Amino acid sequence: MTLFHKYYSRKLQFAADVLAALHGAGKKGLPEKTLQKLALRYGIQNPLCADLLKLLADADLLIWDQRSRAYYEEDNYIPPLPLSAAEKSYLQQILRLPQAELFLPPALAERLRTSAVPAWDEEIIQSLDAAGQPGNPKLTQPEFCLLLEAITRGCGISYRYCARSSKEAREGRAIPWRLEYSAYDNRWWIILYVPEEGRCVKAWLSNLSEIRLEFQITAPEKEILAARRKALAPEPVVLRVKPGETPQRTQNAMERCFLVLERQEFESTQLNPDGGATVRFRYYRYEENELLRQLLYLGPNIQVLAPHSLRTALLDLVNQALEQFKEL
Repeated sequence: MTLFHKYYSRKLQFAADVLAALHGAGKKGLPEKTLQKLALRYGIQNPLCADLLKLLADADLLIWDQRSRAYYEEDNYIPPLPLSAAEKSYLQQILRLPQAELFLPPALAERLRTSAVPAWDEEIIQSLDAAGQPGNPKLTQPEFCLLLEAITRGCGISYRYCARSSKEAREGRAIPWRLEYSAYDNRWWIILYVPEEGRCVKAWLSNLSEIRLEFQITAPEKEILAARRKALAPEPVVLRVKPGETPQRTQNAMERCFLVLERQEFESTQLNPDGGATVRFRYYRYEENELLRQLLYLGPNIQVLAPHSLRTALLDLVNQALEQFKEL
């Protein structure tokens, strides 16, 4: 990803995860070793890990306690962030998106739009609006924040949902662990762990209603991680991004690939001698049908090298489409 996205930084991502983890831990704080393990997810080892934590501490974003060898969140500290004209315009643009109302109370969102930042300058930035209508999870702002609270605390929720095979509403109980928004199809998703079944499921957020926090629904973190690993396909997907007629067309194909496959677990990316690239990522079994649709959407500039089962499924899907056209 670092090869193609100039704003992506594993150091920045690690810093954001550290602040989020400390916020979730509250007054308990987190041991030094816990944050070192978190750093390893991004390939960050000591002394770089220690240097990054020291930078955050020097900026008063966290507190280091030598006696307990643990880090704590700095209470009520908001770092000064002087914004440039472009950054202010981006903030104004983001506040205009319908999704902003899910994260901010209506009064605060309106106050920021009208007084905290200047008007959006169309000459400074390009529009962030996706094509088509914006995705609507059909949830109120309090319900959306309730889901975020459940994810932060690691507790469960009860809810009602409609399965695709039936219009009848059912009762569900699960532990949410991730919310996703797809810019590809303007849709909100939620990934849940169902303790009673020992598996992870993925659902459209618009299918859930009557969401309530259930603190008694819990599961050990190891159990949830094991279910997530079990849901991963055994073999990684290997894609070849073919070189285009010009370097710009190759770059466009790469950016399109990362945009469409934004929710996948990318493992590695390397440039090829011919000017193309090879991309490896893992996907979850419950997303295979959606992944096939996305690979077809990417078109002839992308070639699936592995696994063989996915190549076969993709070919079967194309043949089914051809048979339908023959009948016309």
